[in-house]
Amino acid sequence: MRNTNKNIVETRRFAKILGSVITLSVLIAGCTGYERIPKQTVDQDYTVLALNWQKGESTLIVLKAFNSEDRLAVCGSRTRSGGSDSHAQLEQQFFNQASVVIEGEEIGPLAFINQVPRSGLEIEENTAGYAVKQWSGKANCVRTEMPWKDDYLKATIDFRGPNRVSIRN
Repeated sequence: MRNTNKNIVETRRFAKILGSVITLSVLIAGCTGYERIPKQTVDQDYTVLALNWQKGESTLIVLKAFNSEDRLAVCGSRTRSGGSDSHAQLEQQFFNQASVVIEGEEIGPLAFINQVPRSGLEIEENTAGYAVKQWSGKANCVRTEMPWKDDYLKATIDFRGPNRVSIRN
């Protein structure tokens, strides 16, 4: 009888914790205003941005804004050259705190972008900077709550992140 009561108490405690975790997850997802949509193959329509780290390590970020059901949608992916475990941790921390920016307007968290291998990536220089020439990478995509504006087609897409990130053990 005593074990049964203990099991009931533990089950209730687990259910409360699980309920709290689910509620928190829903609240966090709701705050972003993002709805996940299918991944897309990265092509020449993506903007290529670079994030340079110490010791010659870098992360390439590709971003694209487009119309999806009359709302602003964004796809993004990243790939890195070299890097240690600490670099990977710093990179993840940076992207968890960074935001997508279009024409200076903060759109939402950049944490949705995925990391893909750099293999097969070919980049070419053009008048706008750099463009993807070829890559088999697939980018994560989200649809925002923001209404689509045709101005987004020619808008500058970028990201904004913390000036400093550090690892604490």
